[in-house]
Amino acid sequence: MKEKGRLIVISAPSGSGKSSLINAVRKELGEDKVAYSVSHTTRPPRPGEIEGKDYHFVSQEEFDRMVAEGEFLEWNSAFGSSYGTSGTLIAKMLENGLHVVCDVDVLGASNIKKRFPEAVMVFIAPPDFAILKERLMARNTDSPESVRRRLERAEEEIAQSPMFHFLVINDDFHKAKKELVEIITTGKGPPMKGADFRREFFG
Repeated sequence: MKEKGRLIVISAPSGSGKSSLINAVRKELGEDKVAYSVSHTTRPPRPGEIEGKDYHFVSQEEFDRMVAEGEFLEWNSAFGSSYGTSGTLIAKMLENGLHVVCDVDVLGASNIKKRFPEAVMVFIAPPDFAILKERLMARNTDSPESVRRRLERAEEEIAQSPMFHFLVINDDFHKAKKELVEIITTGKGPPMKGADFRREFFG
C-alpha cells in the first residue's frame, strides 16, 4: 500500500512570486511526486496560460453547477471572477501517494484547513510592502485601480497569516525554494512569526 501524500496549502499576496516558486520546486522534486491542484476559474486566460495546466477555465454557469453539485472543496470570488478547488481530485492524488500543492487565497486556505486539519499551511510573502507594490506595478498586467485593490487585499491577507504553520519570505529565490522543498518533503520549515512579521512587513 502506498503511503498517503501530504497536502501543502500555499497562500500569498499577488506579486509574491508563489507561482514561480511552486513551479521551480515541482521541477526539482519531480512532477510525478509533487502534483499541483489545478483550480477552476471563470476569469479569462492571461497570455501564455494553458487550459488544464494553469487553470480549468469555465463559464460562470458551469462553475455554479459544480458548486451546486458539491464538486469543490472550497470556492470564492475575487476581482470579479470565481475560483474553486476540486476536493475529489485532491483526495485521489493523495491516496496515490502524491504530495499535492494547493495554491489558494487565505479564505480558501481557511476552508481547506477545516476540511483537512492535517494539511500543511504555508504563507509566502515578499520582504516588505514597498517591494510588493513595486513587483505588482512592474508586471504591467493590471490597471492602477487593480493594483490598488490588490495591495489592499494584501493587507487583509497579511493580517490573517498567523493561521499558517510556515512563513517563506521570497527575497532570495533560491533560499525560498530550498525552504519550500523542505516543507513539502519533511513537513518542517520556518515557522510563522505572527505579529512580528506583520510589523516588519509594513515597516
